[in-house]
Order: sequence, then C-alpha cells, then structure tokens
Amino acid sequence: MGEPRPPAKAGVGYRECRTWTVVSGVAVGCCLAPLNAAAQGNVQGLETTQREVRPLLDYAEREECRFFRNGAWHSAADARKLLEHKLKSAHSDPASLSSSEQFIDKLASRSSMSGLVYQIRCGDSAPVESGAWLLRRLMELRARQLQ
Repeated sequence: MGEPRPPAKAGVGYRECRTWTVVSGVAVGCCLAPLNAAAQGNVQGLETTQREVRPLLDYAEREECRFFRNGAWHSAADARKLLEHKLKSAHSDPASLSSSEQFIDKLASRSSMSGLVYQIRCGDSAPVESGAWLLRRLMELRARQLQ
C-alpha cells in the first residue's frame, strides 16, 4: 500500500514535510508541530500571567479596594472571583492571551457584556480606570522583583 501521502494544500507538499503521524490511514501532524509550540508558549504565558495577577488582586483586597462594573460597586473579593474566572476561561483558548498586559487590556479593563470600563477605588481615593490601576501595580510588582 505504501506510505500515505498528504494532500499538497496550503503550500505544504509531501517533500517539504518528512515526518507525518498516521491517524486512521490519514497522514496528519507535520504542520501541527508549530501550532503546538505556539500553544505551549501561550500556556506558559498564561501561567506567568496567573503568577503576576494574583498579587495584584491580593493587593486590592488588602487595601479594601472596590470595583465598579456594570453600574454597581463590588468588593475586591467579588472582583477577584470574576477576574480569576476570566483568567481560568482563557486557559481553554491559550491563543487568546499571552501576557499580563493582554489580560488587563482584554479581560480586566471593561465588561465583555456591556463594554463599560471597570473602575477601582481604594480607600478614600477617587475612582480610576481599573486597566490603568492594574498596569501601574503590575509595573511596580515587576520593578520590585528586579531589585
């Protein structure tokens, strides 16, 4: 029967790809390696993001910050639950998120439902946009780690 030959579509020909995995008589796998490597890199990015985001949320809770989202103020503990849920959901699609900055920009700055910007208020301070606050705290965290 011979070695299965994959179709020469999308610019990938048999001669360009020497290693194939055969599944149910169909050659697959040559072009999956780069995708798997990219997904692995994004999973590592998500793990780094989790390590960086947790201290930000810890800080917000210690300082008894409140988060404004979708028309109401919420405790830092409630905001933590929401943001950790969003971060956990990002693990199901590693390509969607690869850094803490992307997490802040895409998931922690505005409501995915209403599009309204989240705000944060710590103590008696004036409310500020959560994205700017989280980015500032992230830079402070990273600067401390370099010392």
